[in-house]
Amino acid sequence: MMAACSQTPAPAGTGGDDVAPAAAKAADQQTLAHLDAQRLQSQHWLLQQATGADGKRIDALFAREDKPVTLDFADGRLSVSNTCNHMGGSYRLADGKLTVGAMAAS
Repeated sequence: MMAACSQTPAPAGTGGDDVAPAAAKAADQQTLAHLDAQRLQSQHWLLQQATGADGKRIDALFAREDKPVTLDFADGRLSVSNTCNHMGGSYRLADGKLTVGAMAAS
């Protein structure tokens, strides 16, 4: 779910460091509403929050605060970095909804 992710912050001097936290949260919600393949693929996404079906935080995804889980999208493939093992799989984006296929780990 993309609501659990944020874009990598913009480099200093590009205006990205001037955004207040509340505005950043609103921007993330706006990103979800206008998500398209080009925008999805042009960013490195950092996992900020993840919960299971029971609503509880998935602590295993946040073992190293200095290295957040990173998601990269390209050509219908999702790559997940900074986990115990590298993971990857397919994804599909249609009508603003992101669907991830079966994932493999190495």
